Amino acid sequence: MTVEHHASRSAISPRRLLIPCAVLLLLALGVRLLVWHYNREAIAPVMSGLTAGYKDDARILARGDLRLFLRGPDPPSNANVIAHPPGYSILLAAIFSLVGESDVAIRLFQIFCDSISVIFVFLISLELVSKRVAVIAGVLAALSPQLAYNSLLLLPDSLSVLPILVAAYLVVRARVTTGSWIKLATAGAMLGVSCWFRPNGLLLPLFFAAFSPIVFKRGMRVRMIVLLIAGAVILIAPLTIRNIAVFDRFIPISLGSGVTFLEGIADYDSDGKTGLKRTDVEVLQEEARVFNRSDYAGSLYNPDGIQRERARVALGIHVIRSRPFWFLGVMIRRAASMLRLERVPAISGSPLVPGSDQSMGVATFASMVSRIPGVILKIVQKLFITAVVLPLALIGIFMLAKSRRPYVLMFLLVVPAYYLCLQSPLHTEYRYVIALHCFFLMLVAVPLNTVIMRLRRTATVSKRAGTE
Repeated sequence: MTVEHHASRSAISPRRLLIPCAVLLLLALGVRLLVWHYNREAIAPVMSGLTAGYKDDARILARGDLRLFLRGPDPPSNANVIAHPPGYSILLAAIFSLVGESDVAIRLFQIFCDSISVIFVFLISLELVSKRVAVIAGVLAALSPQLAYNSLLLLPDSLSVLPILVAAYLVVRARVTTGSWIKLATAGAMLGVSCWFRPNGLLLPLFFAAFSPIVFKRGMRVRMIVLLIAGAVILIAPLTIRNIAVFDRFIPISLGSGVTFLEGIADYDSDGKTGLKRTDVEVLQEEARVFNRSDYAGSLYNPDGIQRERARVALGIHVIRSRPFWFLGVMIRRAASMLRLERVPAISGSPLVPGSDQSMGVATFASMVSRIPGVILKIVQKLFITAVVLPLALIGIFMLAKSRRPYVLMFLLVVPAYYLCLQSPLHTEYRYVIALHCFFLMLVAVPLNTVIMRLRRTATVSKRAGTE
């Protein structure tokens, strides 16, 4: 098995990219709309309580109360306002101001953004490998049930992925084109934008910088590190400054790491030796009991939100110090769990089958035809399981490792390595690590391209033999 080498995209006319990008965009949009159409009832209630919190903040901003939006009702004791980054609430406020409180409008916007992410999966693969691999990667991202499903949840997770993909694309383009300083600074800014939706990517610029000796030539390494980090810092700084000004604490983006830290430890504490709790409700109840404060049972971050969060971090560190090797095993097991694909609701569309005593009328036939795309998509999406995707990704890693361009493999592994290392100490859900799986689909496309090419060669040889 070999990996096809190719010239950079800079040698490809933008017009030649327009058609594949447009096709992938339409495919991604169609898939996500179909998934939404067939799974409305299953999707609507998911994380509705968390969504309600974002909407409450958005309403405050939409009515023009900027002070309350930035500070909350009772700072610094009530720290609920910094429980999450404000980017998603700002987006919702903008949508509310334009079209009113419409879940349909929010989902359509998220569907569009996620479909644009598919194009960047294509473009990154095109830069690093080949056009055929890029097309396969783009199609995989467009069809992925996991990506489609998460784009429909009224949460910021899928929106945080697009800036990361844009940043990765700009970094790899900066390697081969002029004006690299602008691209690198913008890439850092995009990583900062991602943090306005989810804080998980806070240290991602440092990971890109750590891989610079392999990805970039010697004269560009220092420039890359400085520009990437500076771009990210400039975008994240307003959040940090707000937190210092309002809460008199250095909090780079938001709270939340403490409670996910404790719950992440408890997830693997099957024998209960640590005494830690696995859910937010259990954590609240335990804190109310330990501190003899019944008011602690109502909210994770009110009252005394920052002090309680720091106490959670300290408690987690204490547990790790008492069982360091056990926790190392926890991190390894959680990192392995991130490689599993999420089980999402299957498309519920299947053709209507008329009864034997009924004739197939025009309306029934039209109904069956309209369900055919859903049935086909359901069959295809059943292939997106860990047992299929993970082995193919590992084969892709092996093939790229054997190629003569190690920077390609190293670059495709920057984002996955970041999440596997930095997210593994904390409680993790699939929606936290969507970006990881976007890059895994690029790796999957490498062996699939080889299989497709061999099948084409076999078919060509068979056809020639038949004509002779």
